[in-house]
Amino acid sequence: MRRSTLTRAQPARLGGEDGLPPAKQEGLKVARGALALLSTQPITWTASLASAVLVPRFLGDEGLGRYAIAWTVGSFIGVIASLGLPGLLVRRVATDPSRAATYAWASMMIVAACWFAIAAATMSIIALLGPTAIDLGLVAIAVIAALGFAALSVLTSVLNGLGRHARYAWSLAGSSVLGTAAGLGALALGAGAPGYAMGLLVASIVSAVPAGWRVVYGQETRKNYYFQSLKRPCSTNQRAKRW
Repeated sequence: MRRSTLTRAQPARLGGEDGLPPAKQEGLKVARGALALLSTQPITWTASLASAVLVPRFLGDEGLGRYAIAWTVGSFIGVIASLGLPGLLVRRVATDPSRAATYAWASMMIVAACWFAIAAATMSIIALLGPTAIDLGLVAIAVIAALGFAALSVLTSVLNGLGRHARYAWSLAGSSVLGTAAGLGALALGAGAPGYAMGLLVASIVSAVPAGWRVVYGQETRKNYYFQSLKRPCSTNQRAKRW
């Protein structure tokens, strides 16, 4: 008679590779995220202080007033065009990380469409008012820069929802430092308020590119359901439901 050998089942481990309970793992994630956000604060504070001290000296009273009006108009358009999507994205991506890239691109298309409509209406109204204290060219640069910063806000919100707090913090800090450096460099070359606004525009675009790359091709979204489903064989009915 053959003797059966029974192996004792190993107890399931709680937590991840480090063996910590889920509650402690979540606490460590929160602590790492807080440290990542705090680590970039001195950098952003330094950039803000440099802008507050040096920009008025370069622009003067009149130039600073023209820039403040233009940037206020651009910021106002950017806030309206975002439609509160960055806050919604953090919650959506946190609950369904596999569709992070899909959420990001859909949100950016919505923001771009709203920005175009609001920007066209605003610029038309300013042009119809005739000669005013508002510099139309400077406002146009600020409005385009607002689109870049709105796109950056969407992408960094996705990173925040994915729990990539370090990348989220350094993306925002990099944008602040790059914008300050580019703007002050333009002012040092004598470009004035348009040059400073153009520097912020370039910084918004340059900062949004690596953030978008991390969202679409990063490790956290490499197994995105949308891209994986395109490689998976399925029937005609399943393919119709997918699209």
